[in-house]
Amino acid sequence: MLDFTLSDEQLALQKKAREFAINEVLPAAWYYDEKDEIPLSVLKKAFDAGIMNSDIPKKYGGRGYGLLEGAILTEEIAASCPGLATSIFDNSLGFEPLVISDREALKEKYLSKIAKEFKRICFATSEPTMGSDVASMICRATKDGDGYLLNGTKYWITNGGIADYMTIFATVDPEQKHAGICAFVVEKEWDGVRVGRAIPKLGQRTSNTVGINLRNVRVPKENVLAEPGEGFVLAMKTFGRTRPIIGAFAVGAARSAMEYALDYAKKRRAFGGRISNYQSTQFKLAEM
Repeated sequence: MLDFTLSDEQLALQKKAREFAINEVLPAAWYYDEKDEIPLSVLKKAFDAGIMNSDIPKKYGGRGYGLLEGAILTEEIAASCPGLATSIFDNSLGFEPLVISDREALKEKYLSKIAKEFKRICFATSEPTMGSDVASMICRATKDGDGYLLNGTKYWITNGGIADYMTIFATVDPEQKHAGICAFVVEKEWDGVRVGRAIPKLGQRTSNTVGINLRNVRVPKENVLAEPGEGFVLAMKTFGRTRPIIGAFAVGAARSAMEYALDYAKKRRAFGGRISNYQSTQFKLAEM
């Protein structure tokens, strides 16, 4: 029989994340959501507390947490602010292609820096004309000596405006679909990398989202993460590893919504009593 009981260490991690969410995330969430701005100071506190980047392997200076620990952390932060949770844990999406790749030199160089310094990394597959249909990307990677030149635009890139590094997916030929896709680690300060203004959103407003324009960005051989034909598989493996955490975001947000509804029902009075005393309201709360 499956046992979903959390270990003592996982319960302690949950408690730590909940306290951080209440003391650091919740007080900042409303203010920065109104401003449509990402509070880097909160991300720095999450980094210092060991909540951010917790799934970097120990070999590279991380804590080596698995998916379950990641889900525990994500749910607690998302319960206070899904937008800030997105910003804090987007690093994990950004460096996941590195973690599951076989490029040891790249892992040593970038994972170690991200674990030890307050560095951000974003993940870029989406473009103005495609999102989940990864095989339809048109951002071009052209062979240039032993490296590549990148040209095109990536869009809807979370944390793209604050990232130091980027995992960029591109294609050598759009006609090749899956077989043409490759991947690279790009540094924001490289020539030809331009980051657009923050994209206005209806929600998740404490999370930075931008477009990234690449114009003749030369990527050296040592920063090639996946050669043509390997990139699509790498992207799918990354999604497979990170999509369970999306469920944790939803659980955290839903839990908060339920708790707010319950609190409101206990305080709101109508027809001579608290609405929590009425069976129709109780049914709705029970169904949550």
